[in-house]
Amino acid sequence: MTFIRITIFLSIFTIPIIVSSSNLSLSNDLSTKALKETEKDLTKGMKAVSRLFVCDPYAAGKEITLADFYTFYTFGLANTLSQKLFEQDLLADHSDIQALVNSLASHPSIAKVEEEKAS
Repeated sequence: MTFIRITIFLSIFTIPIIVSSSNLSLSNDLSTKALKETEKDLTKGMKAVSRLFVCDPYAAGKEITLADFYTFYTFGLANTLSQKLFEQDLLADHSDIQALVNSLASHPSIAKVEEEKAS
């Protein structure tokens, strides 16, 4: 059940970041307001995410699940957007999740996808 909660929460968590990045082309007032609201929600969202993660050694516990793959790709996108929009590293205060993302990068399935993506 933990992996389902993590997957659902990560889906919900990344939507405001993506919406904020798409609002950049709208009026300055709208984009500024959306960015400020989203930035406030990031801290709360990361606290909630960190409470869900087990990181022993995977997101939901001892075995790799869909939540781990979702974590790798969701945090990749969300962190890139967060750094671009807010100059904030989402994982800076979450070393356990950062370590998980780093270790997942060497998983054969992820490594193969990333290799193919790069070529």
